[in-house]
Amino acid sequence: RWLMQLLMNFTLGLIGALFVFVWRLWGLIAAYQPDPFTAVMYFGAAALSATVCVLSYLAIMYAAAAGTVGVVGKALVDHARRIENDPQARAQRIRYQQQQQQYGGMGGVPPGYALRTHYD
Repeated sequence: RWLMQLLMNFTLGLIGALFVFVWRLWGLIAAYQPDPFTAVMYFGAAALSATVCVLSYLAIMYAAAAGTVGVVGKALVDHARRIENDPQARAQRIRYQQQQQQYGGMGGVPPGYALRTHYD
């Protein structure tokens, strides 16, 4: 969840900054009073460069996030398989299940243990 929030914050921030840059770029170009052809060409080149820069940054950031999620997911699956195939973990899980059945699940009390009253 926090990873998606981080990605969305970066995305909206970078796109917002790009729009502000392009919006103010024309005023900067107009301040130099170039001929119209040069002004349009420079505006197009600068706007295209800024857009490519922002899109490249976002693409790399999303690819890194997707790779991280993939690696963590694979590590979790591998860990679960190792635990499932570990004979000691399997024996411990069977003992736990037998104990739960014997003592009535979560609320059961083993022999020799008495329920205590608790005071606030």
